[in-house]
Amino acid sequence: MKTRFIKILNTILLLSMGGAFITGLTSCENFLKSAEIRQQIEDSIAYANATSSILFIKSDPAMGTFLSEGEKECKIGYSIDLQFMVNSESYIFKTLEAVSINNNTQSRSDCITFTINEQESEPSKGIYKIKANLHKKSDDILIQPVCIPIPKVIDYSPSFEELSYANTSITITFNMPMEASDISPDNSIFNYSNISIFYNHENIADLVDNNNERIEIFETPYFDKTKTKLTLAPKGRNLYEWVKYGKILTAEERNNIDESNYSNLYTFDIQIKLSDDITITTENGPSKLAQNGKTAFYVHYKKPQLNLHFS
Repeated sequence: MKTRFIKILNTILLLSMGGAFITGLTSCENFLKSAEIRQQIEDSIAYANATSSILFIKSDPAMGTFLSEGEKECKIGYSIDLQFMVNSESYIFKTLEAVSINNNTQSRSDCITFTINEQESEPSKGIYKIKANLHKKSDDILIQPVCIPIPKVIDYSPSFEELSYANTSITITFNMPMEASDISPDNSIFNYSNISIFYNHENIADLVDNNNERIEIFETPYFDKTKTKLTLAPKGRNLYEWVKYGKILTAEERNNIDESNYSNLYTFDIQIKLSDDITITTENGPSKLAQNGKTAFYVHYKKPQLNLHFS
């Protein structure tokens, strides 16, 4: 009987302790929730009382576009999320910058900083997600992208639709200076190691004779003063003779040829191709020349004018 009473008493004690423990856990949980709610309220009050600034978001359309442009409100001590998509065919995205909307030469980097979200950005698609953190009030902050132009060909002449005389120079125009102003044609990387000129699948820009001397069908390439326009000048007679006879004639051979034979020359096409190994040194570092539909093109030539003597 006594033993049974003791067992009942122990059971009652255990149940009481368990109930107290559960009550303690519930109280602790409620306390934690109360602390979280209190912190949320304090944070909301702090955010509501923080000073605001209006940020102006804008991009040069040639560089790319923001997901949302225009005016955005941001509290000092807080941040906003931005997304920028770069025009990856023409530019390389570097970062964002803050300047005065009234004077782009005046930086506002003391007011705001930017952090690229590497995990959520997709550089292969040209998409960059950036967090802008506002530290200091200013009412003239303009946020804009900093992008590096990719060196590329933007035009060439003559076009394939034109039928040009065999001594017509070929010009290739680039979107930026391709080399320093003091580099001479002999020291330029734009030489016939990086420029191919094909006729009938043969590179006629880099031919050599039996003495390993270069056969000059085209002059050495040269730039204009701006270093944006490259000229490839054919030696018209040499080009004509190579196409028609497969060699450059000697003076004696030329004297024995009736010049009226020039009229028998059909039109012919040559292809100009710039190497994909060309690397340009820019103020932002080395950058490869972009390959596009204008780094390889055809020129449509015709016979030289009758009785025209040219080198």
